[in-house]
Parts: sequence; C-alpha cells; structure tokens
Amino acid sequence: MRMRNLLEAIVLFLFLQIPGESNEPIVPNFDGARLWKLLDNRGVRVEVGIPIARYREIQKLQAEAMNEKNEILKSFGTKNLRLEIALYSEVDGRTNTAMRELLTPDQIRRLDQITHHVEIAANGIAYAFADGKLSRLIGITENQRTRLREKANKYHSSASTHVADLTSHYPKKIVDALSEPHIAIANELLGPYFRSDSPTVVLANSHYDDSVEESSDAGKPKPLKAIPDFANRAELFGLLGLPAVQSELGLSIDQRQAIEETVSKFGKTISKETAEIINGRNLADPSVKEDVNKRAKTMVAKQQITLTPILEEILLPAQTSRLEQMGRWVEIEYVGIAGALVAGRLGKEVGVTDVEKRRVQDRAEKERGLLDLESKRTMSALQEQVIQELSTAQQKNACELLGPFFAYEDWSLTSELRRRKQNGASTP
Repeated sequence: MRMRNLLEAIVLFLFLQIPGESNEPIVPNFDGARLWKLLDNRGVRVEVGIPIARYREIQKLQAEAMNEKNEILKSFGTKNLRLEIALYSEVDGRTNTAMRELLTPDQIRRLDQITHHVEIAANGIAYAFADGKLSRLIGITENQRTRLREKANKYHSSASTHVADLTSHYPKKIVDALSEPHIAIANELLGPYFRSDSPTVVLANSHYDDSVEESSDAGKPKPLKAIPDFANRAELFGLLGLPAVQSELGLSIDQRQAIEETVSKFGKTISKETAEIINGRNLADPSVKEDVNKRAKTMVAKQQITLTPILEEILLPAQTSRLEQMGRWVEIEYVGIAGALVAGRLGKEVGVTDVEKRRVQDRAEKERGLLDLESKRTMSALQEQVIQELSTAQQKNACELLGPFFAYEDWSLTSELRRRKQNGASTP
C-alpha cells in the first residue's frame, strides 16, 4: 500500500458528497496526481520505456510531494477549504513538472499520446473529440462539436439498454458454471442484481495500487491487487455515500443525516491521526515509510471498530442484510464476477472448489470474447462516423497526437488472471 493512496483516500473520504446526476463526460486531467497514477501502471511504463531505476526516482518525487501534502493536511478544514485544496493540487502540478524533467523528449511525447488514448477509453471517441483535450488541440469547431455530441448521445442512448441487459445477465451466466448447491448459495448471498453506477466507489479502508513491480525472476507470480473486504462494517459504511445504495435501501432523511455526520467525523479523525503519525518524517526513507504504513493501518483498523455499532444503530436489519448483498456486487464491479468467485470473498463464502474455479474462468473467457466482439462491432461504426466529421488536416493532426494505438488496461484481478492463463502460469 502506498502512503499516497492512503492520504488521498482520506481526502476523498473527508469530502464525501452525494453527486448529482450528470451526463457530462469526465475528462481526465493529467496535470497532477493522475499522471502519477498513469506512471504507476506497468503497461504504460513499458510502452514509454521507463526503466526501473528512473521509476524509483519518480517514486522519490512522489514521496517528497506527500511530505508537503502532509503539512497541508495538518490544518485541513480549519481555514479556507478552497485555498487548501488549491495548495494540495499545486503540489501535484509542481511534482508533475519535476517528473517530466526526468523523461526524454520521446518519452514525454509518447506519454502525452497515451493520455489521449486513456481519455478516449474513459469517455468514448466521440466525447473525447467533442469535449476533451483532443478537441482543443485539433481545433474542433462548434458545428463539429454539436454533431459529434449528437452522434455520441445517439450511440449511447441506443447502446445503453443493450449493454445494461448484457451486463445484468453476465453474472448469472458465470455463476451457472458452479454446482447446483453452490449456485443456490451464491444467489442467496448476492440477492437481486445491483450496480452502483458510480465512477468512484469510496471505501473506508481499500487502497488500490495498479503498479506491478518488476522482478528479476521472470517466472515469479506478480502480486495481486487487494479485493475490498465487505465483511468489514467500515467498508460497508463507505458504500452508504453512494446515491444508488441510498436509493436501493430507501434511507430516510434522518438516516442520511446520521450517515453524513458519521462520515465527516470519521474522516476528520483519520486525517488528524494520520498527520500525527507522519509528523514531518521522511517518507522517501523505506524504513520510515514501512513504519508509517504499519502504524497507519493499525490506527485505521482501530477507528473502524467504532463504526460497527453505529451502522447497526442507523440501519434496520433488512437494510443491513441488503447492504451486505450490495457490498458483494460492488466487489464484482471491481474484480468481475469471475474474480470474485475465484479469488474473492464471494468464492470463499460459497465454497468454490478448484474444479469450479477452472470452469468459472473458462466460462468467463468465452463470455468475455462474445462481449468484446459485440463491443468492437458497435464501436467501429461510431469511430467511422467520428472520422468522417474531421477535415483532412484534423485527421492528420489527430494521428500525430495519438501515435500508435495503445490499449490502456487498468490493473485488475480479472486482467491478471487472464494474463496468467495466456502465459500458462498458475492462478492463485
């Protein structure tokens, strides 16, 4: 677990708000901490050509930035919040500039190209060219922007129902690879299909790291990303800030207010105690970083215990039961139904055998192939429409900005299992 992930999770948790409905695309901003996240992805580092020694230098810059952020966190929320958040972001921007100075011009150029591919992956090609950074760089006109938005809206409108239908039925197809007794147990543990529909699932104690450290032993299995443990009441409490969860549970106004007050108090306590643990210590020192991580995890675990009786006091028994089911569905959102059954808590609760795990993986591989073909077919049609909207000069400019195609894949248990199977490696 990286200390950066812990502190940024605290800031998110501290300012947890209920987002409103919005159809506006999310445009990734790679001017700060998001660039750190991008460089933490091993596939990106390999594509850009960043050796492990240079990556260690970048990690050192990140640690130094966290020391600065710690000073800001010490008084976070006691002064002007907008100013404090601006200062927090300013550290990201300055560190981003310093990281770029460690790279060659060719590496920077390829990294910039990859950010455009990530933007397209995040929002779709039509939205990326209409409203993203690409639109400004290639000079999209207002008329083009309007037409691109219309095409994107039309595509998403027609595809959303179809995709939702495929998505909701997919878990059942994978669960059906189990034995009859285990199918019954899984269905009881999951209950009705649920999806959070949130781009960021805020958890109280889950800190994900997409980096896969290079190893001198090529045959050594890479470490797997942590799976959220929703048997932990604090993890479940974190889900209560999601609008879809609140709606599904039918929370009253009093319940929502009690949740918001508890979240605010918990976040401030964690923020204060984390700052006290770090207390200006040099996080670039591995031994210091290890000690801080250990103490922080212990502190968070102790604070989480206080949330259990509060959760039971706020929710009705039926609401708690359904929340537990939704926790399993959110786990599936993170690692996929196959990942949850093969290496997640759901698989342990069901009692999935090794034979069943292999059947689940085979079934998932087959179903994923069918979904990929369907996705490529529909997306290729939209891409052709987008290209037709661009002038010859804009098409040439776009090609230079994008460079060779790069398939960005956020590290996940599902992708790791697939990679291991393709490489003939054993699964955990």
